[in-house]
Amino acid sequence: MKINFALAFILLSLTAWASLNTVEAFPVKRKQVLTGEYTNVAASDKAPKVIFRINPIYPAKFINSGIEGRVKVFFVVDIQGIPVQVQYIEATDLAFAQEAINAVKEWRFEPALKDGVAVPACVVASIVFLSNASNG
Repeated sequence: MKINFALAFILLSLTAWASLNTVEAFPVKRKQVLTGEYTNVAASDKAPKVIFRINPIYPAKFINSGIEGRVKVFFVVDIQGIPVQVQYIEATDLAFAQEAINAVKEWRFEPALKDGVAVPACVVASIVFLSNASNG
């Protein structure tokens, strides 16, 4: 059974670099727009599982600021386990969003399974950027 992507979310919490200094979270928001139909992860036998992940690069323009960045990215894990249609939903700044998108495009997954068959599924990942500048 396939349903619209809006019903097929899973949440992954992922962290990028070290330290803590918060700013207002998610002042930049964007409506996600994906095409196609995707299996509801809740109805699948197995949700997508990360098998390879790289950390995003902390944006150069914030390197000495000590600012913590946060990004929520929305994407589809296709039947080969490759993230496609990667986009941000919310971000502290567009620079953080772009670095998060660049990293997620390199990730690889075991795809979601339904009745033993790989199916595309939507994923929402929360990524936190922590600056080394606030480590003192």
